[in-house]
Amino acid sequence: MTGQSSYLDDADRYVRSVHRGWEGLKNECIDKFGNVYGVCRGSGYSYSALYYKNELTWQLNDTHGIGIVLLAGIEALRLREFFSSQTTQ
Repeated sequence: MTGQSSYLDDADRYVRSVHRGWEGLKNECIDKFGNVYGVCRGSGYSYSALYYKNELTWQLNDTHGIGIVLLAGIEALRLREFFSSQTTQ
């Protein structure tokens, strides 16, 4: 059982993946000031691959990324707290 869900058979593997993913975000995409790097900015729609490759670059602290990163951090923390409470009971 992991966190709020009880439908995962091999919970340890998923828990390790969550922690590795969060560490990757912290180390590669978030600086010491909390800025989020590497999230592509909001876009229109285009049939051109070059538009997505050359014109649609990433933007510092784009709102598309901040919410996702916050949610990932919150869920990683909740998972850690869940397992900490299980070992102290």
